[in-house]
Amino acid sequence: MPMEDAPVMQWPIERITRLLTHLAGVSLTIMMLVTVADVFLRNVADRPILGSVEIVQGALVYMVFFGIPETFRRGGHIVVDVADHLFDVRVIAWLDAFARILTLVFLAVMLWTMWGRARDAYTFGDVTSDLGIPLVGFWIPLIFGGLCSLLAVFFLAARDVKLLARGS
Repeated sequence: MPMEDAPVMQWPIERITRLLTHLAGVSLTIMMLVTVADVFLRNVADRPILGSVEIVQGALVYMVFFGIPETFRRGGHIVVDVADHLFDVRVIAWLDAFARILTLVFLAVMLWTMWGRARDAYTFGDVTSDLGIPLVGFWIPLIFGGLCSLLAVFFLAARDVKLLARGS
């Protein structure tokens, strides 16, 4: 379910997730341009772009983790309706709310784990092998995108619980 009925605090999350989606699109464009240029230069001039794999991998991280919050906010994940025809609409609503709460727990655990890994990458000064790009830069979209995903799911879960408490 989209966030149309979510609490008033949804609008900052909506704006942030839309901005992140645009940044994910920019990352996708960078991936495409670097890959095309690398293949072209490799085949025409026998001069591949040094570090193109690292650039594309880094852009992929930004694309995925900046795109996920909008998917959560819109309720755009693939859903397999196995039990919908077996239960009443109210039971399905409870199952959806329960699934959102489990998603919140999963995202919180994931963020906690990623924070420790990002801190280690910063502390030890980890860098990529070819270009020496600090790996902490690759952790930024994971943590920020994960946090925005957590907030989007939180507002959706709050909406679900509020609707269930009202008996809707």
